Amino acid sequence: MRTPALVLAILVTIGSLVGCGRAEATLDGKGPIKAPKGFVKLTGTGFSIAAPDTFSPQSQKSTNGEPKLTLNARPRREGDEPTLVAVIRDVRPQISVLDQMTLLEDVKRKVQARDVFREEVRWPGARQAVVVGWTQDPAEPPAAPGPPSRNLQLAVQVTDTLIINVVATSPADTFDATQVAAVVRTFRLTKGS
Repeated sequence: MRTPALVLAILVTIGSLVGCGRAEATLDGKGPIKAPKGFVKLTGTGFSIAAPDTFSPQSQKSTNGEPKLTLNARPRREGDEPTLVAVIRDVRPQISVLDQMTLLEDVKRKVQARDVFREEVRWPGARQAVVVGWTQDPAEPPAAPGPPSRNLQLAVQVTDTLIINVVATSPADTFDATQVAAVVRTFRLTKGS
């Protein structure tokens, strides 16, 4: 059984490694979009998502033993961190998606991330969906070189025992060009969620 401290540690780890961002200002309360031209549809356990063919998919198990899909795009410039989108299943969550994402927002504000926002969005098939976004400097200490990252995390409460997170990060100055927000917005729940 997970304790609230463990849940916080998981959210902080996810936020630090993969994160969320302020894509296109916010999602403006909007739900999913059709995959733009040139996007490739990928499927995972209980979901589909689409991304440009510049993203390389990798299926693996996450630390909780659940399947995870990671999409990596090569950095646009030498020295930049890669752009990353991951879909992670949270089985048997101890708190609701709204509580998790409120906690994530609070943590990001406390670590002095910029452009922090949280909003509820409508997502077909979900009981509730919340997105959190922020811009964050490279991890410290020691201060890592490189630009700040823009991050976006969509959390979708499917059932009482399942939340699916779509987490994305990209260097802040290339966030829009990498179409990360569009990738997140192509996420769909499918049978078997």
